[in-house]
Amino acid sequence: MSFKLKNKESASKGIRRIINEQIENALRVLNDDSINFEDAIHDCRTSFKKIRAALRQVKDGTGKEVFTEENMFFRDAGRKISSYRDSTVLISTLDKIVENYPPEQDKVFFDGLRNKLKNNTTQLDGDKTELRRKLSEEFKIIAEHADKINSLKISGNNYSLLYKGIKRIYSQGRKAMLNSFSDPRVENYHEWRKRVKYLWYGIKILRESWPSLFKELAKSLHQLSDLLGEAHDYFM
Repeated sequence: MSFKLKNKESASKGIRRIINEQIENALRVLNDDSINFEDAIHDCRTSFKKIRAALRQVKDGTGKEVFTEENMFFRDAGRKISSYRDSTVLISTLDKIVENYPPEQDKVFFDGLRNKLKNNTTQLDGDKTELRRKLSEEFKIIAEHADKINSLKISGNNYSLLYKGIKRIYSQGRKAMLNSFSDPRVENYHEWRKRVKYLWYGIKILRESWPSLFKELAKSLHQLSDLLGEAHDYFM
């Protein structure tokens, strides 16, 4: 599975292949009991985000109506599995705070908070088998959705369409960044982070077309995404 366009591969064919590969990966990790459940949830959500980024890149070729429908489909699919991931992230974030700022005088408070978060996660742990079953049933719909992706019509001049998409995503990201600076609320930084991820994934798709530029740019965007993600975890 390669999250990039292959040499001499058309934009329409490549984007459809990439989306279908991400659908296959999401279904695989959720149905594999040997994979740690938290990792499976994380990988599945990442696949959905990559799909949405790929769709954004060809929005001008699919049309706004088709893009909106497909984007909402995979957005909602990701939301259905977010509760368990959110609970474990809160514990991990609290541990980072305690590690970097040992709360000697607040030890009772932090221990109590961690135990409460752990109890919430333990309750979800007990439901994992049932949750896997429900998710497997739900994602049969996603497996069937692959047929729709195979017939997805993408018009436009191949790479010029993709570069136009990147330009639009970059402009939206820059706007989100400036908005975060002028109005530093949690939701604004979260929106900026989402735009950074869309751009990062879009550059990864195109990286073989200009390796000397895009590989380094993708690396920088990855680092920025991680920093904004860590900040978001603290805000939670």
